[in-house]
Amino acid sequence: MRCLGSRPQGGEWNVAGDQKEGIGRTRGGTVWGMKCFDSLDLLQRVRGDLQRLTVGITVPVHFVLRESLADLVRKMKFEDRQCFWRELTVDTEGAWGAQSYLNLREFGWNVTCSPDWNCDAINLVTSDRIDSLFRAPPCFVVALQSDLRWYPFAHWYIVQNPKQHDLRKNRIYLPHWPAPFLIPRDHCRDECRNIGLMGIPWIRAAPKSFWDNLARELGMEVVDLWYQKRWHDYSDIDVLVAIRSFDKQTHDRKPPWKLLVAWEARVPLIAGLDSAYMEIGKPGVDYLVAITPQEVRDKLTTLRDNPDVYESIVAQGSQRFSEYTIERTVQRWEEFFQTLIVPDFERWQVAGNQFSKQLRDSLITLRQVGRSCLRLGRSVIRRVITGR
Repeated sequence: MRCLGSRPQGGEWNVAGDQKEGIGRTRGGTVWGMKCFDSLDLLQRVRGDLQRLTVGITVPVHFVLRESLADLVRKMKFEDRQCFWRELTVDTEGAWGAQSYLNLREFGWNVTCSPDWNCDAINLVTSDRIDSLFRAPPCFVVALQSDLRWYPFAHWYIVQNPKQHDLRKNRIYLPHWPAPFLIPRDHCRDECRNIGLMGIPWIRAAPKSFWDNLARELGMEVVDLWYQKRWHDYSDIDVLVAIRSFDKQTHDRKPPWKLLVAWEARVPLIAGLDSAYMEIGKPGVDYLVAITPQEVRDKLTTLRDNPDVYESIVAQGSQRFSEYTIERTVQRWEEFFQTLIVPDFERWQVAGNQFSKQLRDSLITLRQVGRSCLRLGRSVIRRVITGR
């Protein structure tokens, strides 16, 4: 099967290699990110290798997804996920819920998905889906927190920034899944010219006009990946920029996803002081840091004029990405579920947790009523100020 691309010329397949773990093509030790397969025979060999890495969790695990997404992933084959990369990356429910369901199912986990709760299973759901409830779900809940507002009454939380990891508060850090489909930088490119802007435009450190002017001064060009909806194609991108603000903010609720994408795409990343990047990467080694416009200019000039520095950052990033393949991520999920979540779920089943549920219902009701009163108060004050 082949979709959205073709095998790199002269490339060859690598199945669970000794150094580069995971699925991918290699050229001279380089892992390529395009995960399409040419033969069912090879696919079966790959799947066999993957499933032998973990034994899977036998306790039922249920993902609460919107109906359209649940219907899609239930019918989706693991090898077809790259054809649905948009549905699996466009929002939190796709990136965390649907991808987790597909990947864990492939590794033998006992997983299901639907829009409803399953009281006999561990229920995983994004925080925004349960935040508006007036009653606690009548089941064991693991919230996929992302960078959303905290839902205070889940049993466990899966967070996306290592700084948020805190077992005392039942918060577990698990890294993002690798992109279901990604086209890396063309290995034939021999210049550093195109700057790829990552992230939502209105939460970047500077408007696009700033980047256009800077690129023009340096003899480079800007590609706005957001407006072009290019969250998967980095074939003509030479440098990625993901700076949220020109200051020392660490953005502790944000994930290291952009750095993982840069590593997989084999493109150097210039970022801010995000704690997530600092936790998994090494500034100056596998990515660069800039917190002022002048520092951005200096880093771009360095990458443009020093091929050795450029290649070193790419090589270091590619090596680090081998720690964040699907296989490694599944192993992390299995470790945390076996040692923490499953035992807690089994205790919850035995205890029944009826009193706890009544208390949580009362607290949730008070919380929602309080939020409604706060919104009403703000509306009254706004009308008094504006006279309308």
